[in-house]
Amino acid sequence: MWLIEGGVRILVPIFKRELCPFYTPKEACLWHWTSRWSGQARRTNICIEPPSRKAVQRHKNLYKAESAMVVQIRTGKIGLAKFLCDMNVPDFPSPTCRKCGQGEETAIHLLFYCDSLRTERGQLREGGRLDIQKLLTTKKGFKKIGKWMIQYAGIDQFRLSGSLLYGRPD
Repeated sequence: MWLIEGGVRILVPIFKRELCPFYTPKEACLWHWTSRWSGQARRTNICIEPPSRKAVQRHKNLYKAESAMVVQIRTGKIGLAKFLCDMNVPDFPSPTCRKCGQGEETAIHLLFYCDSLRTERGQLREGGRLDIQKLLTTKKGFKKIGKWMIQYAGIDQFRLSGSLLYGRPD
């Protein structure tokens, strides 16, 4: 069954009608989205916090590239060797880290374990420790982790924006 509101058509299966008690398209869409979000296993996500208005506010005053980087880090859908290998991208036959050659190249690997980024990782530490939750749940953290990953992760789609925004990393 199709629900139509404001020219937008949303498909709501009739057999699920008793499961979804809402009748407006907006309510039905939100209900389906929320149930899918909470029910899925998020193995690739670093931060399992669901999207919210509060999370969107953290993106204000970020450059578009920084905002895009944070979203990609949080979802795990990022241009690093592990994800690209899993998606069968021809130039990435192996998920191995291109910087150090040890472990799978993921955001977690670069942020915590990559030997090639040991000194650069110091920029992310506060009080001597690296707090991933703070980096991925605060405005200041979004800015810091977005900028750091653009500068040091070596993701092709961010090369131009990185050099325009920050110049070349030392």
